[in-house]
Amino acid sequence: MGKGMSLEEFRTALSSDATIENEKLKAELKTLKEKSETEIAELKEKSEQYEQWCKQLGRRCFVQTCGVMCMNCDIECCDYALTWEDWESITKYMQKNKLPRTTETYEKVIKFICDRRKKHLKD
Repeated sequence: MGKGMSLEEFRTALSSDATIENEKLKAELKTLKEKSETEIAELKEKSEQYEQWCKQLGRRCFVQTCGVMCMNCDIECCDYALTWEDWESITKYMQKNKLPRTTETYEKVIKFICDRRKKHLKD
């Protein structure tokens, strides 16, 4: 408080400083909200785009490898990705038929899974 400044002048000066600071903070908050909303929208768009690419890659991979790569892939957004239920079925199928881990077995297993999925789609 400067010399000669009354208490009322001091309160007015403080309140005007607080008001100015408050306005600055409101403007900064608005800018940050707009920026974050824009970034979130861009990230959602990129995520959807990557998911589409992943699905397209999965379809190509499935066709070119006849599904053999599905046993080793782990890409979750692929339409042909194996679920835990699929893995349990595969394990039971391989144990029941005493199948070794070979390329031919993988082909049989993928055929088994494709048939199983077709059967579930009909149900």
